Amino acid sequence: DSVRIIDKSAFSRNRISKLNLGNSVEIIGSIAFEGNRITSLHLNDSLQWIGGGAFAGNNIRGELIFPDSLEYIGKDAFTSEKISKVVISDGVFIEGSLFGSDEFKKAYDEYGAGTYLRIEEGKWVKE
Repeated sequence: DSVRIIDKSAFSRNRISKLNLGNSVEIIGSIAFEGNRITSLHLNDSLQWIGGGAFAGNNIRGELIFPDSLEYIGKDAFTSEKISKVVISDGVFIEGSLFGSDEFKKAYDEYGAGTYLRIEEGKWVKE
């Protein structure tokens, strides 16, 4: 558990289907896990930064919980439209579109921390 930074493109297009980030990871670089086969994801409590496109092109579905330590999510870090529930705290800067559109960012910017549900393609509401 000594890895703090996962560099840009580190595991891009490697056919990864399961991912367990170590507890020490603080930064995930741009397109670090882009184009894999990841279907579910647990983000550790130390994570602070998710670069643009970091998990783009995967098939992540269901619930995604962002840790309270998270400060930044880059543009298109997640492009999966199968994510149906997101839990996020205050103070996270979201740069641009997320989950296939800019609707999640708009909802978060307006309502802040909480649990968000996808009610239809691209539309999010705070629970």
